[in-house]
Amino acid sequence: MTETLLVLVVGGLGGLIGAGLRIPGGSMLGAMGAVGTLQLALPVPLELGPQWATLGQILVGAVIGSTMDRRMIASFRSVLVPGVFAVASMLLAGVLIGSAFTLLGFAEPLTALFGLAPGGMAEMTAAAIALGASGPLVASMHVVRVVAVLVLLPFILRPMARRALQRQDEANQLPTGGGDG
Repeated sequence: MTETLLVLVVGGLGGLIGAGLRIPGGSMLGAMGAVGTLQLALPVPLELGPQWATLGQILVGAVIGSTMDRRMIASFRSVLVPGVFAVASMLLAGVLIGSAFTLLGFAEPLTALFGLAPGGMAEMTAAAIALGASGPLVASMHVVRVVAVLVLLPFILRPMARRALQRQDEANQLPTGGGDG
């Protein structure tokens, strides 16, 4: 009981610090870093039982479920086909890259697949742990993905936004058709 409380308090403090730093996945990374550091400092590692992973999944599910409303459900119809195509493409890429990671010895197959699967870091990490994959490695892979997207996306979007503004300016300068007639 004391070990469980220690892990939860240290993880909670680390999570709050991570969230306060406003880094992608900060609450999860802060908790992982704090408890991981504690684990390395102790002569005997602490472990939470599997029921805590189940509780974590329940909490993640409850948080996601609480964001749903009627408008969101109605909007699913308009994004269903493109969404299925996008997910299928990302899953195929994840399977191919995950297979390469496995062959190169970077990760076990299940860990590689969850680390490369589309989805949120918390959700994929919780699912990976439930199925016996390496949660810390899956979370780390998702952190790299999120940080890379956040760093690279502005460089990709900036030229696109410039072109869109140029087209808008050109459209605004066209004659309106009113004449002297």
